[in-house]
Amino acid sequence: MSSNQLTSTTFEVRTVPRRGLGLFVLIDIPQGKRIANETPFFTLPNIDKLVVLEVSILRRLQALSSEQQQQVRSLHNIVEQEPALVGIVRTNFLGISPQIDAIFPTFSFINHSCVPNAHYSGVENQRRGNLYAVGDIRAGDEITINYGDHTRGHKGFQRSCLLCTSSLERRAQSDNQRDRIKFVQAQIIQRVESQHEACLEDLREMKEMSLEVYNNCAGTSLAWVYFTASQVAASQRFVCEGEQNPYVESYKSVRDNLKLHMGYGSTDFKETAVDMVPMNLGLEDFEDWLWTWE
Repeated sequence: MSSNQLTSTTFEVRTVPRRGLGLFVLIDIPQGKRIANETPFFTLPNIDKLVVLEVSILRRLQALSSEQQQQVRSLHNIVEQEPALVGIVRTNFLGISPQIDAIFPTFSFINHSCVPNAHYSGVENQRRGNLYAVGDIRAGDEITINYGDHTRGHKGFQRSCLLCTSSLERRAQSDNQRDRIKFVQAQIIQRVESQHEACLEDLREMKEMSLEVYNNCAGTSLAWVYFTASQVAASQRFVCEGEQNPYVESYKSVRDNLKLHMGYGSTDFKETAVDMVPMNLGLEDFEDWLWTWE
């Protein structure tokens, strides 16, 4: 492993048949644990909107050491119709925010899986990325993340995860379940503010479907379900009983002081220090920062 990658007793980079390199854990990691936090080699504005991509990459590459440049150039490339560096970036980038993409020393080695055991989360105000275990990961397992949404596979990447190499019947079943999850999730978003009962029924279905599709690694999907359900419950209680209701008061107290929540302290998430709160963001960017998983 290059000296520019994270020095860690937690994981290492290994060769993966048909997929180049991958990241493997050396110890057991429980669900919910932050695996690592990493600073990228460089960042770029959203690469889908960047016109002079190759020039921008070269400029950033030249600011790196020779070893770091070689490490970037050695990353896998599946975009053969574009210049090599552009293809490497398009193949390996991870988003720090909707407006910022990045190439990482170690995280860029993480392969895709349709049933991932980890979740990558960008932290825009720190220009860093975090990696969390969404399921229990055993020593020797490869760390994988989902590059896309609930759709099986990912455009341009060889479908080589356990699900994509399973039987035709199993793949068809998973595709149908994933299509249903996407449909139900879109329906929840439409109903969440006005159709509370129907929304809760949809949330229950999405929870059950997510557990079927992702097994013990449904953490990211379940987090969305539970958070949305809490919004629906609080909104309904407020409408029916007013803001003086003890439950609503309790909800407001937890909103204002997260330490009052019964689950506070059950993970290793750190409280953001006052001097780390960004002061120069617009409303939309501040909302993005506020709800970043960190």
